[in-house]
Amino acid sequence: MNAIWPVLEPLLLALVVLAAALYSFRRLLPGSWRRLQVALALYLLRRRSPVLRSLGRRIAPPPRLAAVRLRAACGSTGGCGPCNTCDPR
Repeated sequence: MNAIWPVLEPLLLALVVLAAALYSFRRLLPGSWRRLQVALALYLLRRRSPVLRSLGRRIAPPPRLAAVRLRAACGSTGGCGPCNTCDPR
């Protein structure tokens, strides 16, 4: 145990600092975090390896809620035409 601890301690400390930095980045800069997440997911989805593709699907962020609501309310046209669900009557 005494021979392993001098090597294990800096690795463990680096892992904790990295986790704290990623958490802070995600909480303080959500737009940049999302762009980074999308870029990484797209990069992994373009690879040939099925393992990397599945990792890319897991990393990909969920669709934004506003876009989902718009498609659900007004169809796939993107406008509030004849559906009358956007008119508060």
